[in-house]
Amino acid sequence: LDYRSLGYYIGRHAGSRVPGLDGLPRNVSSDELKHLGAAAAAGGPVTMIHYVGITPGSESLKSASAGERVETFDVGRKELDEVEADLNQSEEKPDLVALGVPHLSASELGQLAKLLDGKKLKGGTRMYAYTSSQAFDFVKRSGIMLDIERSGARLTHSTDAEISPLKMLGFDVVMTNSAKLAEIVSSEGEVKIRYKQIAEIVEEVTS
Repeated sequence: LDYRSLGYYIGRHAGSRVPGLDGLPRNVSSDELKHLGAAAAAGGPVTMIHYVGITPGSESLKSASAGERVETFDVGRKELDEVEADLNQSEEKPDLVALGVPHLSASELGQLAKLLDGKKLKGGTRMYAYTSSQAFDFVKRSGIMLDIERSGARLTHSTDAEISPLKMLGFDVVMTNSAKLAEIVSSEGEVKIRYKQIAEIVEEVTS
């Protein structure tokens, strides 16, 4: 399940209302909810989401809505494919791959290191992975940072691509797995966005 595209779709359709999301697996991770929430807030003015069966006090849709009548809609593969098509503006070779909007956790950086194991970035493409200072310190001590940077990728902390002057830095096409970054950058109209899943990104930009 692509939690980023799901969040973006919810943000676009919920607007300023408080959505209640039913049907998530009970073992959904905090990282997955992080990306869902960030994408929802990028897609629309969503300030809160009830995760039915997960959020305290939202054991059911009825309890989440305090018994009030609610409008419902279903989200499936078709809707998520539409989000990906909307956010993906180009098929050109990327100048920059930006991962970590919001910041990648230490666990996610470990997963990235595994995807990059034994691979090298193709010429002409730069990859930055953004994280918090705490996660940065952990992966630096543990050796995960070295595993990532062997590929040619770079890890940085306490900032991310959404606040960077990408066009001024010479980037014309940015590839990302972040629906939040895709929405923010595309709305500025200066840089083209390629929106893909992280495994697809690594497969395309490495050899």
